[in-house]
Amino acid sequence: MADANGRYYAVYTSGTTSLLSEAPGSERVLEFLAVITGAVLLFRAGAMGNEPASGDGD
Repeated sequence: MADANGRYYAVYTSGTTSLLSEAPGSERVLEFLAVITGAVLLFRAGAMGNEPASGDGD
């Protein structure tokens, strides 16, 4: 943005942002547990879909 005299200013934010966790070990454990839990849920959902239908209408 320019002021009345046509000068431009650069504005910077202070501080740093870090995309890395402060506890990478615990993050790896949680990531591993999430993957295992997702795989188990998908396996169980697939196994439930392969069961033969049982009911009175057969």
